[in-house]
Amino acid sequence: MKITATPTLHILGAAALIYAAYLPIALGLQHSYVPPTHRLPPPRLAALAWPLGPITPYGHGGIAFHAHVDVFGALEEDNEAEQRSPVVLYEDGKPLGPAHSTLVDVIRKGNGRYTHLKGVGMVFSSSDNTDPSKNGRHYTAMCRTEVAVADVPQCGP
Repeated sequence: MKITATPTLHILGAAALIYAAYLPIALGLQHSYVPPTHRLPPPRLAALAWPLGPITPYGHGGIAFHAHVDVFGALEEDNEAEQRSPVVLYEDGKPLGPAHSTLVDVIRKGNGRYTHLKGVGMVFSSSDNTDPSKNGRHYTAMCRTEVAVADVPQCGP
């Protein structure tokens, strides 16, 4: 039986040569393919964490509390429906949220919700609805710096 050179044999031969060249190179480099992750890097935050204080009950007690950070006063929202404040609230270094919640949701649901309103400041609840002035945790605010620092100097490092 005679084997003739067909296009299929040429392709198989070329593939065998490529694999024969690839294998020792790959083993010598000791690398393997790692698929890329498609996660975006976290947004950069301003270097300073501003402590909240003093923390006082908001309204008639309950799970909502009020605090003001003077440096972020210019960033307070005029319109509760269109909130875009770049201020992020943290509890022991972990971000609270959802941010930009309605005042009603902060008061009724809590669980870390917060809002940043003009003339009011930061109205928030702790992650477990305990009193943040008594639960021993530290509350800070930072500014997301994807906002143009020239427009919002409070967000600069």
